[in-house]
Amino acid sequence: MTKKTMTSFFLILVMLSLAYFLLSCTNQPSIYPTKHFYINDYADVLSDGTITNIEREGSRLFETTDSYVNGGTMLIVNTILVDHDVMLDVYDVDLLLDKWAIGFNRMGLVVNLYFAKQDDQLELLYETYAISEKLQRFITEQQLDLLIDKTLYNSNWNQSKIDIPVMHMYYELLESVYMHVYDYISFIYDLEIFELYINNFQSVEETSNKPMTYFDYMLYQIGVDNEIIVITYFILTILLISLSMILIHKERNLTILKRKPKEKDQK
Repeated sequence: MTKKTMTSFFLILVMLSLAYFLLSCTNQPSIYPTKHFYINDYADVLSDGTITNIEREGSRLFETTDSYVNGGTMLIVNTILVDHDVMLDVYDVDLLLDKWAIGFNRMGLVVNLYFAKQDDQLELLYETYAISEKLQRFITEQQLDLLIDKTLYNSNWNQSKIDIPVMHMYYELLESVYMHVYDYISFIYDLEIFELYINNFQSVEETSNKPMTYFDYMLYQIGVDNEIIVITYFILTILLISLSMILIHKERNLTILKRKPKEKDQK
């Protein structure tokens, strides 16, 4: 294989890798999570205190159990506002379960809460959920149905109290996982303390209900501490493409051609 052929092959390989990455960025049938991951308030109906608390509890569950057998459980809650401008297909729970790296041999649950607003009144229309096969060995769909019924629909609530039933549901999910999956003795929570917490909550970091971009989500999946690695990778890719182009255009100048002079050339 000549040097030119090798260089062309290398360039094609790099370009195909780049094309695959660009297609992954643009051709996504589902939505990405927000930066909070464990609680994605797309409907913008939860307080900052609730978002922060669920994010912390979800992260603690994953990190605490990640080293256990059947570890690394992820409990994710999404809020969706139903109106004419929302494409509900992108929020399909089964799709999100697989897309967000949960469904494939992982322990995880995705719960979608669908809301509607009419005359400034908030109404919970319905909920859907998807549970990974691995987690279903410990928590059945029937148990989840009962848990959701006794928390989300346990009492009358209005927009100012929406955080309470959502947090109640999340606390109960945490309790079920800690005790039924990982054999913890107890998981103690107090909704009155939580209500005092959100009433006096002062946000240190601004919350967001905007989905991550593909690049942000990729960084989240590999860990924010590795961001410099990703940036370096793209810089090296660009440099390699540039070098390949230079080699292709200048390759004919990299050889030395000598020809034995003939008598007719000297005349």
